[in-house]
Amino acid sequence: KEEILSLPFLQNVKDNLDLDGLIRKILEDASMMKSFSSQDVEDYLIDTESSVQIIFSAPFKVPEGVQIDDVISTLNARYPDGHIPIPAKEVFDIVDVLGNDLQDDELTMIASAMLETILYTNFIINEVNYNPVIDFTTYTVDNYPYYGRNVQINRVVGNSFDFYNPNHFTYYFVVNKVDEYNGTVRLYGLPFEYDIQVTVHKTQIPYVTQETTSIDLLQEGHNGVSVEVQREIRDLYNRVISDEIVIFEFYPPIVEIIFHP
Repeated sequence: KEEILSLPFLQNVKDNLDLDGLIRKILEDASMMKSFSSQDVEDYLIDTESSVQIIFSAPFKVPEGVQIDDVISTLNARYPDGHIPIPAKEVFDIVDVLGNDLQDDELTMIASAMLETILYTNFIINEVNYNPVIDFTTYTVDNYPYYGRNVQINRVVGNSFDFYNPNHFTYYFVVNKVDEYNGTVRLYGLPFEYDIQVTVHKTQIPYVTQETTSIDLLQEGHNGVSVEVQREIRDLYNRVISDEIVIFEFYPPIVEIIFHP
């Protein structure tokens, strides 16, 4: 028993583990002359809820026209405990799950934060649609806050956001209000025994300059950006088990137009 309990991946749950049940199952498999026994630790937790932790928390801005109180009230009416479930071994599609309750701009608001939280998991991202236009009246290419978490829901053209939970445990989101203009999405579940590193690679693309004889066509130029979000997952023995680009975004440069008589 002590040897099993000393395994690194059991350290966060060993006090909440039905070790005798786990050993019985392994011995049962051995008695049946199986060449190996593969068991899911989640199936042997005595109290699953006591092992649940915050996996990641991501902020979001409340856009003009959206009332955060209305969103929270709608979600609480649907989920009285505040938990938006991400079922084990299932696809979570935000339109399928919340489309009857929230409008597209409300879904877009929380989906961007949901995307940021799941980057730090082993969830498999299936569909992300994004707005490739940066509002340069508000942001620059350097301070734009949505790189790697840009989501746009538009049911008219079929744009949703979905991902797959490959684990044997149901995770869940909780949406919270910070103030009238800000909120957070928190992802809860069993902690991952992986080392998950997320890196956002940004490459600026220079704008070009064109000339015109019409002062009505003058405009300021802005660099574009290509974005790659890389997620590397290492096991407890520091072996790379996954290293991939999970998100790609492209924001085209804006042509500078100058006056030339």
